[in-house]
Amino acid sequence: MFDLIGGLPLHPLLVHAAVILLPVMGVVTPLVVAVPRWRPRLPWVVAADLGTAVAMVATVQSGEALQSRLSQVAGFTVARGHGDAGRILAGIGLLLFLLAAASLFAVRRGGLLIPVAVVLLSALGAVGGFRGRRRGGIAGSDHRENRRKLTLGEELAIPLSNV
Repeated sequence: MFDLIGGLPLHPLLVHAAVILLPVMGVVTPLVVAVPRWRPRLPWVVAADLGTAVAMVATVQSGEALQSRLSQVAGFTVARGHGDAGRILAGIGLLLFLLAAASLFAVRRGGLLIPVAVVLLSALGAVGGFRGRRRGGIAGSDHRENRRKLTLGEELAIPLSNV
């Protein structure tokens, strides 16, 4: 489903949205929850966190489709560490959305415990997002994890319809 768009892999387009949105929302969410005068904007933040979570899941699915295509052509599993890092980041994105939604519910009921927990956990999520984004990017560009690196001639010989 999340494979190609116009004959080009969708993953490189989605990954850029995901790696920007997750750390940004990991910082914005706890700030909006923590500052009482900003809390009226919390529904918008929850919606943005939902969009981030959807982008993360779509990025993972498109990455798995691309990995399958490339692995089939290469004869071995490519970008294994990159995929693992992406799945972790997708989980962080989903957790951030759930925490933001719980905060919205708690703030509307006048509670304070959940918003405080969200601030702390979102801060951890932001750190995890920044660290995981770096780890995923390094793993995606590192060919040492693969048994055999494709030569330039082999890469050029792969038809776009197979990638």
